[in-house]
Amino acid sequence: MASCYLNDLHFQGIHQHICDGTPHIQQGYEQLLANADELLNTDPVSIRSANNSPYLFADAGYIPGQDGVLNPDTNRQASQLMGTFGRSTFTLACAWRLKKDPRYAEKALSFIHTWCINEDTRMFATGQVEGPALPENSPSGNITIFSRLPGFFTACYLLDDYRGWGLTAHARVRR
Repeated sequence: MASCYLNDLHFQGIHQHICDGTPHIQQGYEQLLANADELLNTDPVSIRSANNSPYLFADAGYIPGQDGVLNPDTNRQASQLMGTFGRSTFTLACAWRLKKDPRYAEKALSFIHTWCINEDTRMFATGQVEGPALPENSPSGNITIFSRLPGFFTACYLLDDYRGWGLTAHARVRR
């Protein structure tokens, strides 16, 4: 994993603090592993759980003309699923990177493959947002995508050199 963003040297430093028992680092590490362990017993999420469609349907989150006022009738299910997906893959990838336990990488990949590869569960990455469920509002899916998926992108980066992630699966996720 060569990069100036997050690289093995960064993770070695974190790991050294864990081994040294640095209190706040140790506490964060234990919480990360507790969250990752919980995810090991969780089924991967799919965008299709939101509306039985492979497309992102996203309502506008705010009431038009009322700056900063959330619309209580907005359907946020797809956004919530995306958030769960992004956080889950990131948590599992970080746990794998720090502990080197392949169970975490494999579970992260099961989430990624459910979201990106499996024909029955994947999201169609068309670069557009379908919907909205509330016709009087404009969709806000682009914000949903850019606010909910950075964890997923970072997880892919962290898992890039995991030997259990084959080239074909890599290519399909990238596509």
